[in-house]
Amino acid sequence: MKTAHRINELANQLNELQACLGRPSRRTREKIVAAQRLAAELAFLVEEWQLETLRIPEAERGMYRTPNPYCALH
Repeated sequence: MKTAHRINELANQLNELQACLGRPSRRTREKIVAAQRLAAELAFLVEEWQLETLRIPEAERGMYRTPNPYCALH
């Protein structure tokens, strides 16, 4: 399996995790917010790795980034 494919799979799984955490549940709000933040940070790092693997210069990466409402790193 190619590295780019694995990165894409991991990114998709993280996106699914964020969506699941956004649904109402019996968990406390604080735990959900903390889990969303962690998942968003992981998604950001995976996306950064993916853009780096594709050899996209840092200055141009902004236009390729996926908006993430959970992530303050964007």
